[in-house]
Amino acid sequence: MRRERFVLMLAAWVFAACGCSHAQDNICFGRTCFSVETMRTDEERARGLMFRPELAEGRGMFFVFDQEDIYPFWMKNMSFAIDMLWLDKEQRVVFIRPNVPPCRAEECPVYTPAVKALCVLEIPAGAAARSGIRVGDSARR
Repeated sequence: MRRERFVLMLAAWVFAACGCSHAQDNICFGRTCFSVETMRTDEERARGLMFRPELAEGRGMFFVFDQEDIYPFWMKNMSFAIDMLWLDKEQRVVFIRPNVPPCRAEECPVYTPAVKALCVLEIPAGAAARSGIRVGDSARR
């Protein structure tokens, strides 16, 4: 377990250091759009926003899964707070966890939605409230 964690952390550091990036997408709620990196593989989803210094306003990370399910997230190795939005297969917001703080401890809290989702959108802390995004709102790409 410890070796797997080390390999994952090393891969994340190499990824960040090499300047690699994913295709950019836009996800919009009404007039508010976020330019997002889309994470589709297990490796991409496991790395997420770890070890990044910030998430700029108007930016986000979009996690896409193969099927709807309960997808818990944590804030391991993060240095900033975010809003987490879980979306269903129709791209409707089904659960929001605002202002989730970073975790630098060995054991981190896990944030679990109350309903199944297909995707998770991570955006800067407070962005959901500032944009008026609520459960039931639809996203478009």
